[in-house]
Amino acid sequence: MVFIIYLGDYATSIDYSQKSVAIAREIKDRKTEGSALGNLGLAYFSLGEDLKALELQKQSLMIAGEVKNIQGKGNALGNIGNICYPWKISRSH
Repeated sequence: MVFIIYLGDYATSIDYSQKSVAIAREIKDRKTEGSALGNLGLAYFSLGEDLKALELQKQSLMIAGEVKNIQGKGNALGNIGNICYPWKISRSH
């Protein structure tokens, strides 16, 4: 999904990520669900929908913690930091 984001096709990225979340939930694959939620959050962040992106990253972080996916936790925490940093800067000026 990340490659689609870099191409600027956010609608396609969101579509594929939503499908990935749905499949992961259907087969009860929590690790993949968390990763897909993170990707979905990145797409929304790229569109400037920071609150939606933040919520999705928090869901990704929660799932990573539940399944003890340390790399997933690190990814989600880094993404949350990237989402919050510009917001704090713009709100302080």
